[in-house]
Amino acid sequence: MTVLTAKMPPLVEEADDPENALEAMENPYPRFGELQHLGPVVAIKRRGLINYHVTGYSNAVAVLNDSRFSKDQARMAEAISASGKSGPEAGFVLSGSARRNLLNTDAPDHTRLRKLVSQAFQPARIKALEADIERQIRTQLDALSGREEADLIADYAYPIAINLICIILGVPPQDKESFRIWATAASTPHIIAEAPVTQAEGARLLNEYLAELIQQVRVRISEGETSDDLLTAMALAQEETDALTDDELQAMAFLLLVAGHETTVGLIGATLLRLGNEPEQRQMLVDDPSLIDVAIEEFLRLDGPVMRTTFRVAVEDVEIEGYLIPRGGITTVALPTANRDPVRYEDPDRFDVTRTGKPNLAFGFGPHFCLGRSLARSETKLAVNGFLQKFPDYEPGKAVWAKTVVRAPRSLPARLGRDTGK
Repeated sequence: MTVLTAKMPPLVEEADDPENALEAMENPYPRFGELQHLGPVVAIKRRGLINYHVTGYSNAVAVLNDSRFSKDQARMAEAISASGKSGPEAGFVLSGSARRNLLNTDAPDHTRLRKLVSQAFQPARIKALEADIERQIRTQLDALSGREEADLIADYAYPIAINLICIILGVPPQDKESFRIWATAASTPHIIAEAPVTQAEGARLLNEYLAELIQQVRVRISEGETSDDLLTAMALAQEETDALTDDELQAMAFLLLVAGHETTVGLIGATLLRLGNEPEQRQMLVDDPSLIDVAIEEFLRLDGPVMRTTFRVAVEDVEIEGYLIPRGGITTVALPTANRDPVRYEDPDRFDVTRTGKPNLAFGFGPHFCLGRSLARSETKLAVNGFLQKFPDYEPGKAVWAKTVVRAPRSLPARLGRDTGK
């Protein structure tokens, strides 16, 4: 038996204040730097619940690839219960997790689900979606023609993302308006000033609709009809005699919407904000659009929308650089401290659209590495390049950041400037 002699991490109390949450700050990165300076592991106490916050690139990779950290929903419920908490903290951690999905399972359940779902995310299928993405971008750019000002979230990033989700899931034209209302309420309620339904009601209606949509897909398949949408592809996915159940399909569709939609809106918005405030770097992309494939990795490294990974639970005592995460400890990885780690990246806070070489952790690492990363990259690079070619001189105003677990601008007003007509 191994006896750990590690010391307890430094303890930091974090106020229960959404206005000052790291994700809502105009510039949270100095605060992440302060936490990293405290040590490789920091115990952050909020609402009486302790979260072990892991910093630095090498530690992030180690935790994300370590089977001693579990994402199983039952273990998470146990950890919450052991802390004596049963209120909003538990609701935040467990909301939407009644159905098992890729975010709340471990091997072998997670391995099985991922094998099946990954069949729908083959590179050729994602590549085929680029024509749909470009059509959505063209529609929104045309709508901006003749305008002097716009909100780059409400008028550009958001409609591109939500309309693409409708295409991806195969939502029929007659259902799109209702679907958009429910999906927005459930995943990005901050985009609409006065949402027609609450977030909880939106989630309920959306889940009910997805259940109906899945039944329609099953009927079409039984009648020999198929389509190119991802929902149909997931329904057809098979591993020998195994296939996704209706509950698993519904959980994956909901996850694709909530996890994928808001993060993409956030990434497009943050990228346009960053480029608007870095005119020399922006001009390089305007002059040479082929740089976007390299530049997208720099956007992800510096401005990735996921700042803290979803929770994991230590299934045994774990030592990280001499500090202890105890068995049952709820753990997150601070991705900005990994992606701005000076040990890994030279001049890590500098933005450089030509930076190449070392991959970042914006999409995670290990067995839970994001399946939708290729789709997010394609959508962002096409949206950013399209906007730059049409409005190369735009001037962003002050962004308002959403108070959610994803770092995403809720609003980004901008003067559009010269319209090239492209």
